[in-house]
Amino acid sequence: MVEHEAKNQIEYSEEYVEKDKIECRREAKNKVSARYYLTIVFKDLENNPDSRKDAIVIYMMNPSCSNEKKSDATTNKLIKRFYFQYKKMILINTIPFVKTKIHTGADKKEILNICNNNKEMILRNQEIISSIIHRHPNAPILIATGSLKMKIMNQEYFDFIQKYNNLYVFGNSKEKFIENTGYPSHPIRLALARKDKNDKYVFDLLRKEEIDGYVIN
Repeated sequence: MVEHEAKNQIEYSEEYVEKDKIECRREAKNKVSARYYLTIVFKDLENNPDSRKDAIVIYMMNPSCSNEKKSDATTNKLIKRFYFQYKKMILINTIPFVKTKIHTGADKKEILNICNNNKEMILRNQEIISSIIHRHPNAPILIATGSLKMKIMNQEYFDFIQKYNNLYVFGNSKEKFIENTGYPSHPIRLALARKDKNDKYVFDLLRKEEIDGYVIN
């Protein structure tokens, strides 16, 4: 992991997380770092440990720097949001390559070169995602990619939302699907405190007819 990515790492909150039960499938090859999934098991609720659903799957753009030892700001935010509703959360991504920020042309060129030279890792990512969803058929899948600026990410994203069911987005993203105007919100930009069902940060189910024909121009 490069130095600036390591600087973005923070500790997991021991209040919420069973740190010794975190699972992270990673791979390093020719200085390329990939993370295929990150499963975070939550601690039991003191008052009613069996009141939560089993798991939520969260599909985002690409992995940042969180792993089985260290977290990051987005991961900790999601932990605090879903701790009271689920026993664990599973993070997956459009592509598996670790990169904290993809903003500049140089960042995009770097990721594009990595994708072109490591296509077998992209295929492995697809296979692992399929296996995860097969093992958790009842888990909601929260789509939270934020804006995707690269063709390869868009290809993976559109294939994903056409292939799988039980898809959700944060409430303020729903109209983007209906009107074809944008991508689902990324959690780092949202205030993810627990809210009632009328709040825009509660996630909404996407009906299949809202996905069919969905295209970002």
